[in-house]
Amino acid sequence: MLENVRGMLDAVFEDYRTYIRGTLKKLGYVTDWRLLNASDFGVPQLRPRVVFIAVRTQHADAFTWPESSPHPPATLGEGMCCNFVVEPKVGVNDRKFSSSQRTDRE
Repeated sequence: MLENVRGMLDAVFEDYRTYIRGTLKKLGYVTDWRLLNASDFGVPQLRPRVVFIAVRTQHADAFTWPESSPHPPATLGEGMCCNFVVEPKVGVNDRKFSSSQRTDRE
């Protein structure tokens, strides 16, 4: 599996995609790609990405693309509210620094 930006689907990369698909086919893989967006799978982020998969021919029938969630994704605030624990920043030598004491080395 490879992941790249949505621009990978532009016409300028068609020869490159064809080359990759052909090379992997010679090696015994079935390939496919799709444009997926993280927000369609519950992630509170607009992050469209091309996902390129290659599956050995004998296992290709077992692969299915994931289905997007029927529910809208949580907002970032909702996700941070209940799922993340923010630890205080610890600097060098385990010494805590106030914001005025922090350096670019942290």
